[in-house]
Amino acid sequence: MLYTNKDIYQDTNKILRNKSQDYSFPLQNHEKDELNAILEYIIKSVDDTLAKQYDLSPSVGLAAIQVGIQKRGFALHILDGDDNLVISQIFINPKIIAYSEQLTYIDGGEACLSVANEHKGIVPRYNYIKVRYYDLLGDEYIEEFTGFISVAFQHEYDHLNGILFYDHINKEYPFKVLHNTYPL
Repeated sequence: MLYTNKDIYQDTNKILRNKSQDYSFPLQNHEKDELNAILEYIIKSVDDTLAKQYDLSPSVGLAAIQVGIQKRGFALHILDGDDNLVISQIFINPKIIAYSEQLTYIDGGEACLSVANEHKGIVPRYNYIKVRYYDLLGDEYIEEFTGFISVAFQHEYDHLNGILFYDHINKEYPFKVLHNTYPL
């Protein structure tokens, strides 16, 4: 199974505004396949040759709801500026259990595979988060993330709750920086 751009639901589809349901463990084989295919999309999307071959858009994250699966799962695959792997993980039934008061944002703004139109403005996110999630085997993990990984995690996490990144942009003052917010 391989997802391509044609499988990605756009923000005009009301399914993206639905709250996703928890996975039950043990996962069914088709659920594991779907989650692995979500991660595979992202991994291949950052390789120019594979992205062109399979019709993929570059991404660091993809949520199950974005391919029509209303379950609480997503994947992140993030490389640093030198193409070194920073994180490549499937997150199942994730929950943010702690976060910082300090906020951050991506200076150039956020984008999304499900959003074709550009939405300019600051998307405030917690700079630090502590999360609980499960892997494909049902093993529980608690991890802490900061900076870009924290922002990417929150972007995908929002998808599970029917929230899109532009919902966070101040409509009246899209570039207004809050007092405790710093750019990445």
